[in-house]
Amino acid sequence: MATIKKYKVTRENKKDEKFAPQAQAILDAIKGFGEPVERGALLANLEKSGVLKTKQTPARVFSFFRPRLVEAGILKELKEVTAEEKPVKAAKEPKEPKPTAAKSKKTEQK
Repeated sequence: MATIKKYKVTRENKKDEKFAPQAQAILDAIKGFGEPVERGALLANLEKSGVLKTKQTPARVFSFFRPRLVEAGILKELKEVTAEEKPVKAAKEPKEPKPTAAKSKKTEQK
């Protein structure tokens, strides 16, 4: 089974809460989807839009701010479990018995 994580913004920032511009850009991007968004779609959107003004990748920036935003109660992580199709293994063919090795000459002489 595969678990897909989706994210949604649960509330607005309070006036006394200060977050880095990158964290706010992440929240704005999630809000822009209007519904819970998968991590991959979010990161693709952040990279395409270029809103993160940093040398770091969107994945690295998101990984840094995600726990802080979740702990503050602004971001919620939803987990969706999906069935994963597994290939059916073919039944193994029974092994044929190995031929017995010829007895050594010493064993035959006894």
